[in-house]
Amino acid sequence: MATGSDRDAASQAPLLRREDGDGNGRSGRAGMIPAHPPRRCTGADPSPSTPLLGFKNAEIGKTALGKISGNVVALCCAVVFLCYVDRAYVGLSARQLLADRGWDQGVYGASVSAFFLGYVVFQIPSALLMQRLGTPAVLGASLCAWGLAAAGTAFARTPGQFYAARLLLGVAESGTFPGVWYYLGLFLPRDRITVSMAAVDVSLVASQVLSPLAAAGLMGMDGMLGMAGWQWLFVSEVIPTLALGGWFWYRMPKGPSLARFLSREEAEWVAEEVGGAEAASAEGRPAFDQLYDAVASPRLWGCAVIYFLRLMAMYVMLFWSVLLISAMRSGRGLRPPLPQDPSSSHSNSAAILLATVPYAAAAAATLINGWHSQATRERTLHIALPFMLGGAIFGALPIFGGSHLALGLAALTIGAAGAVSGGSILTTIASATLPVGSKAFGLGLFNSVANLGGIVGPIATGVMVERWGSYNEAIWAMAAALFAGGVLALFLGDPLAPGGPKGCAGGGEEEDELHV
Repeated sequence: MATGSDRDAASQAPLLRREDGDGNGRSGRAGMIPAHPPRRCTGADPSPSTPLLGFKNAEIGKTALGKISGNVVALCCAVVFLCYVDRAYVGLSARQLLADRGWDQGVYGASVSAFFLGYVVFQIPSALLMQRLGTPAVLGASLCAWGLAAAGTAFARTPGQFYAARLLLGVAESGTFPGVWYYLGLFLPRDRITVSMAAVDVSLVASQVLSPLAAAGLMGMDGMLGMAGWQWLFVSEVIPTLALGGWFWYRMPKGPSLARFLSREEAEWVAEEVGGAEAASAEGRPAFDQLYDAVASPRLWGCAVIYFLRLMAMYVMLFWSVLLISAMRSGRGLRPPLPQDPSSSHSNSAAILLATVPYAAAAAATLINGWHSQATRERTLHIALPFMLGGAIFGALPIFGGSHLALGLAALTIGAAGAVSGGSILTTIASATLPVGSKAFGLGLFNSVANLGGIVGPIATGVMVERWGSYNEAIWAMAAALFAGGVLALFLGDPLAPGGPKGCAGGGEEEDELHV
């Protein structure tokens, strides 16, 4: 129940226009929703056993969250799924691609890093475009662009062309994750966002489980229409990305107040619980203020460094998984497989199917870890322990993988589960560190720094494999990076930890303006 003072404050709050029409504010009847609804200071931290701050009607809230899960979270998961299908296909096609083009591991590692160069450099410009044009428009355009760029990868005939195609794809995908994180933050209260972030990471992992199954069939089309099997992988990305990109562009609302799937009461509840994030983002903040908020936050930099170390290891596991499994199956130790092995076609198909195992385990670990973190309201240990365990076990892969396929696959599986399962919780902390009006810019900066790991890890791996003729040294280096990220997470701190009133002036650590 709102008190009388709450109702008085609500009557004086700035108003946000709601238009019930096509969902994008172009037609329909208009209503007014408080843009900055009052948030009561109770001194108690919201938990599943007590009413959430600002709850006017639990049933309205439950219904709204259900609709948001089906209409926003599910589609954001689909975006991330398609994003990582391409990254999966690069790893799954690696052996056939390198043999077909006559390239070495150095070219492969450099192509992966070229992708991340474009991806990192355009993070912040993409975030600024989202503030100006709206997240759905930018995400929709990105989906269409990366589908076409991925198809271009199939027809690259020289290393230079391959690098250029991967660079353009990185530019096209650059706004994906900051956009998805920011968009979820417009619709979801911060105490409910951890599981949704985990769902996004699970969709990432699901792409690694399902992509090998699709790849096994697509690569069987080798020779059809004069194209190699690995080329069919990249060409197949065009239709789904164009379809989802068009849907986002034309059908997804810029925020809760323009969402056709929410009733007026549900949109009001979202506006109150999220704390006016949509209005704050629409009003915008000067670019210098947003830059200052991000650069001056030690915790945001800490999150970025930990994520950097995580991605160094995770992307090597992703892009080299088939090559590592092929090496384990060869009986030659963890050495690059011989491309002219007469059994290479059968061996490659078997390695592709075995590559689903680590990511099936990672999907389960991510859901369990995210659910347990939200239930216990503890975050730093749910980041640190998976990273440390994953790094330690992945580092043991050279000990077992050279002679025991099952033990080697188990080490790769535990390493992947550890690297993936803590990522969504780390992103939640990074998001909560920023004021609402600076989230798009700040998350772009965070993701830019973090994804430098996608440049450093693959380049270092390619160089080390070429230098020593073995995967051992690269595995030890990446395992050490992941373990170090876990150790640093112990000192990160949690701005969402219980102990003070949230969303109230002076209440809670760094949380005067934090609403996700």
